[in-house]
Amino acid sequence: MRISGSWCIWRRYSRIIVFLANTFLMIQSDDIHTFRIGEHEIWFHSKTLEVSTDPLLEPATDNSATIIANNEFSGSYPDYKTLGLILTNECNLRCSYCFERILLGEPSKQVMSPATAKKAIDFYFSWFQGSFPSILLFGGEPMLWWKNIPDLIKYGNEVALFNKKKIEWQISTNGTFIPPDAINFFKEQRMNFFIDIDGNKNNHNTYRPFASGAGSYDIILKNYEHLRALKGSTLSLRATATPQYPFVFELYKNLSVLGPDNIFIYPCYFESDTQRWDKPPLEDLLRGYTLLAEHTLNLIQMDNYHDVRSFPFIFFLYNLCAREKKRNYCGAYGGLIAVSPEGILYPCIALENQEEYCMGDLGSGINRVSHCRWKELCIIEQRAGCKDCWARYLCGGGCISHMLLTNGQNGPPVEFECALIRHLAELSIWLYLEIIEKKPGFFVNFISKDKVSFLKSERV
Repeated sequence: MRISGSWCIWRRYSRIIVFLANTFLMIQSDDIHTFRIGEHEIWFHSKTLEVSTDPLLEPATDNSATIIANNEFSGSYPDYKTLGLILTNECNLRCSYCFERILLGEPSKQVMSPATAKKAIDFYFSWFQGSFPSILLFGGEPMLWWKNIPDLIKYGNEVALFNKKKIEWQISTNGTFIPPDAINFFKEQRMNFFIDIDGNKNNHNTYRPFASGAGSYDIILKNYEHLRALKGSTLSLRATATPQYPFVFELYKNLSVLGPDNIFIYPCYFESDTQRWDKPPLEDLLRGYTLLAEHTLNLIQMDNYHDVRSFPFIFFLYNLCAREKKRNYCGAYGGLIAVSPEGILYPCIALENQEEYCMGDLGSGINRVSHCRWKELCIIEQRAGCKDCWARYLCGGGCISHMLLTNGQNGPPVEFECALIRHLAELSIWLYLEIIEKKPGFFVNFISKDKVSFLKSERV
């Protein structure tokens, strides 16, 4: 592979792939020796990928990378799409990779009061201007707050109805505590469930035991089957790859047979003395995503789109189709505002109790200066390690919370995460070019038409 801040050339299988960061131009050929981009003629050796001139294309200036003044907004809030309620910090599991325990040791025992939760909903609807409000119930383990959830949802639905909207309710749960009255309640209330199952029974019980040390797999599977019987709700399963078990494709196969609506597989981001992404496990992790990309192409060629819609490559394909420069990795700016049990506002759930990243509180609202300081941190053209990376506009800068908690405000992105995202970007570009050639109808049938309208195929 040969890279600069504005282009990247690499080989995948027998094909040579060229990608330009600023224009999203993609070229694939069996044997490229010369090609032109604007006034530039580029030549490289097809076996070594050595390039004849350096620099080839200097990074284009981007006027959007401007410092945000403290008076960026006055009297109104940015359109945060999702309200994240951290209902409790308590949890009945002792997961080996729990980021709260890695960062804080023993998490606090704070629990949100019903009054604070309702106040958060009032606060959200006081400025929300979008069409589809979304509320995420989070923890700890939010189902430990179960006795208050029905009343909270009823209240939220009434507030939404008054504002002529309908809430999309989400809950991120470990799946260990779903009592019968919860099943009955969820028969009438549509929910999006996100449940964690780490692959097979042995692997799951090793990394996600109860506080007693007992395994949690069997009870989660039992509760999962009860939830599957609900009509209208969505069930997504998530698995976490660890340095001890980095086998992404095996995790996918274990979850696929359970028949969920979506499958998400993430690495554990926060490292500890016992969990580090050294070279061997990282290579296994990347190899697993390569297998998943090859499987994705096979599924698409068979018109089987069910599993692939939640694969990480799909999010890259959206941006490649629309030629949209991604400037945020996730919803940590503009996508989500998190509320702690005490009613403190944060830009990300992972930053709870990190006082320097507090965004305000339910009483005084979002602090304007804190909001603008956070937005500055999210500008990838100004961040060390991002501004000169060829994949920056496909990545959006990586998990900013992970970076801040690991390397600080002025530090670079986390090295293993960058390696993973660049690998996913390479695989996604390869997938894009393969799909254009072998199954172009996928983009029309699966990816939204507003993005397909920008779809172009570049060939040499």
